[in-house]
Amino acid sequence: MGISRKNLYILIMLFCMSGYTWLVMHIDSRWVNFVGPICIFKKATGFPCPSCGSTRSMIALIHGDFLKGLSWNPMGFLLLGGLLVFPFWLLHDLFFKKYSFHLF
Repeated sequence: MGISRKNLYILIMLFCMSGYTWLVMHIDSRWVNFVGPICIFKKATGFPCPSCGSTRSMIALIHGDFLKGLSWNPMGFLLLGGLLVFPFWLLHDLFFKKYSFHLF
């Protein structure tokens, strides 16, 4: 018993849309003061979580600064890659009526 294909695809698309929104809000400097740094783990413990710096890493990667992106957090490469690949993969599966993402 697992999550249905339809629900999985909807969930992944919602995560991607949230990720795009988060990035756009942080790329545009007008939103930075409104959104601010949010890390519940760091606020609670005082220590950075494993994903701290991921947003700055992805923004550096978008601007083509790969070394800076790597120095902020290497996880930014994976997250940005997921934001780029997953929507196309899901659309491919839906268009060709395949289940490759669900089976992955």
